[in-house]
Amino acid sequence: SSVVGLSRGRLASGSLDKCVKVWDVEAGSCIATLEGHNDAVLSVTALDGGKLASGSDDRSIRLWDPQLGACIRTLVGHSGPVWSLANLGGALHRHNDGAKRLGAVRC
Repeated sequence: SSVVGLSRGRLASGSLDKCVKVWDVEAGSCIATLEGHNDAVLSVTALDGGKLASGSDDRSIRLWDPQLGACIRTLVGHSGPVWSLANLGGALHRHNDGAKRLGAVRC
């Protein structure tokens, strides 16, 4: 599972249930459930403009608009699970499989 801090007292988490959930920390409640992955969500990161990215054991990265509760883009073709993601200077970097490769996608 993975957790990332967002603005305005919110967190986003990914887990074995194949979903990304957005949480209101103060209220202790889930305010959005983002569904679309076909396997466990292994990584979550915040992107510019309030968007999120998630990486999964299904070998895909999904870009989300949590305000709309919708997936806005799916990136497929990774050779293995997407273990970690990072937003570095407006580019989404991913690390997957044993080769420890880094790739970047402009968001």
